[in-house]
Amino acid sequence: MTSQVDVAEYLTYRPLRAPQGDRTSFLYPPPALIPTVVDRNIRDKSEAAASASLPFSEKWFRGARGEFVRAAMHWTSSYADARWAAQLGEQAASGCVPLLLAGHQTEMFHPGVWFKNAVLSAAARAVGGLGIHILIDGDSPKTTAVRVPTAVDGRHAVLSLFPDRSESGLPYEEQFVRDWECFQSFGDRVHEALAPLMPASMIRGYWTLVRRLAAENRHVPWSLAQARHLLEREWGWRTLEVPQSVVCDLPGFAAFAAFLWSRAEDFSGVHNRVLAEYRRIHRIRTDARPMPDLKRQDDWWEVPFWVWSTDAPKRRRLYIRRSGRCVRIYDGVSSLGCLREDDWDGAAAWWGELRRRGTKIRGRAIVTTMWARMVLGDWFIHGIGGAKYDQVTDAFMYEFCGFRPPAFGIASATVRLPVAAEVLSGPRADPCRLRRRGREMIFHPERFIVWDSLSNGERDRAEAWMAEKRRWVETPKTPNNAAKRHRAITQANRELGEFLSRERERLERELEEAENRARDAAILSSREFAFCLYPESYLREFFESQPLSPPS
Repeated sequence: MTSQVDVAEYLTYRPLRAPQGDRTSFLYPPPALIPTVVDRNIRDKSEAAASASLPFSEKWFRGARGEFVRAAMHWTSSYADARWAAQLGEQAASGCVPLLLAGHQTEMFHPGVWFKNAVLSAAARAVGGLGIHILIDGDSPKTTAVRVPTAVDGRHAVLSLFPDRSESGLPYEEQFVRDWECFQSFGDRVHEALAPLMPASMIRGYWTLVRRLAAENRHVPWSLAQARHLLEREWGWRTLEVPQSVVCDLPGFAAFAAFLWSRAEDFSGVHNRVLAEYRRIHRIRTDARPMPDLKRQDDWWEVPFWVWSTDAPKRRRLYIRRSGRCVRIYDGVSSLGCLREDDWDGAAAWWGELRRRGTKIRGRAIVTTMWARMVLGDWFIHGIGGAKYDQVTDAFMYEFCGFRPPAFGIASATVRLPVAAEVLSGPRADPCRLRRRGREMIFHPERFIVWDSLSNGERDRAEAWMAEKRRWVETPKTPNNAAKRHRAITQANRELGEFLSRERERLERELEEAENRARDAAILSSREFAFCLYPESYLREFFESQPLSPPS
């Protein structure tokens, strides 16, 4: 086991931030260096696996990788022509060509996330390898609503539209269509809301694909992902896809999970110690970031896996307890069984039987990326958020397994809606500055009086109140006169303010207009809108303009 000083190397602060400018991207390493990084990863991973404290042979690693590639081939072939990848897939499965990976939740993500898939396809071609995108369907979204900007009476707003009346809190894997009429109408509802801003979005064409796929599988997130993947195929991107749920049910993953469970107490200790060091370095005060600590309940040790059943599809935490050479598994409600330590074939058989009875076990983030980066692929592409939390994964892999982690890539982009440029262009008044001006009109009205607009009588009265205010301002404040002095100055300001009615009305109009423009800009400048709200040609042009491949 390594020291915390060694681990700190992986937790050092990296100032990662999403691109701020419209139609800009961030890619690390740059395209010219990607082949070098992939080659180094392949070489270093072989050495790291040989020296790591993992109870698996080189043959087992190749087998796990092969079953993963074949699962991706099978999944993609169920809705698209994947014959182009047949030979490449066998070569990647055997380790003859590089295997590149990325992953994200099965949702209508924004173009900045989609940029990872463009990089995955281009990078795989550049290194003569295969790219596979893992659909993370074990997560449970806070909401299934899609934020859609619209315009009502000249003002902009954001609506939350639901593609289906699904039960909240379910993992993506369990989100099947519940209200077919609501689901079918989603594309038209989004188009109607979006039309005042962008009548040429891709939502209707995309949703036609989604509905066709959902008519066969009735699964909402998988249909979303498959329709998006078919669009990528039309654009010339070449990747395979496979859900995390499929990956977690493969024998190799079951054996890997059983190995982690057999060392649950050590796993929990290293996990929490690495997180504590990360929080110290980054000055994070909450114990929920970047991920929660693993808890202990009596003699049961929490491990980073979710468990649920088809009958009760709400996620539960998984706990492990050692009893001699037996590893007991508990979901917080009931026992799931017992595995013999080091019996990896038995673990895979037990896992399969559990799955046939409707119980599902899925890895959480740190396990998913460990599995993908240590065992499956040769290079993993993260977004900004994933790159930050995977510093913890790097440190954990190094301390727990003695496995020096391979380098990962980072890809992100910012593409705002085309209509945003119209709202953001041109000079805009600052609402904060106008509010400060309004406050000054209350407490220093004499500075804003337009003397030429006053009659002689008004001028005399204004000057008299200014003299009265000046007298009290110049009077030293004492405990005896404080209240009287305050009332006198307030009264003088109020009387002087009577001469600013036109200026205040003009300021209120300016402030209202500035606040409306600022609100519109805040709404439309968001980079988080779903990709299907954009015109297809607009996004395709952006992706094709990016230098994703190394120069020839």
